[in-house]
Amino acid sequence: MTFTGTFQITDWQEQVEQLLDDGAKLSVATVQQTYTGAIEGSSTVRYQLYYHKNGNAVFHGFETIRVLENNQPHTLVIKHDGQFENGIASSVFTVVDSHNNQTLLGKTGRFTSMAGGKAAYEIL
Repeated sequence: MTFTGTFQITDWQEQVEQLLDDGAKLSVATVQQTYTGAIEGSSTVRYQLYYHKNGNAVFHGFETIRVLENNQPHTLVIKHDGQFENGIASSVFTVVDSHNNQTLLGKTGRFTSMAGGKAAYEIL
């Protein structure tokens, strides 16, 4: 079963932790998102980012997604490995915890950003 939909970034708070001599930098970001589609809910993700001097970046992080499934609260935890290149963010991720639905545990997925702080997601 494949889960698809979109999420909307509702808040992005980023802090530079270290500026490097060549113009690169290390940052951390805490991001709030709202999910629609196969997953309906909200999430918080914490990224660590390395920005190249050209503005492109690589990142990793963990996201907790809070959903209602069969009128029961449910939390998914996913681990991201992604990149930001030429204005487009993308990530491959793995579900590392699924409190109420063990069938999602270990599933992989991806997202690709679109205009306006939205992204399309897919969990395979």
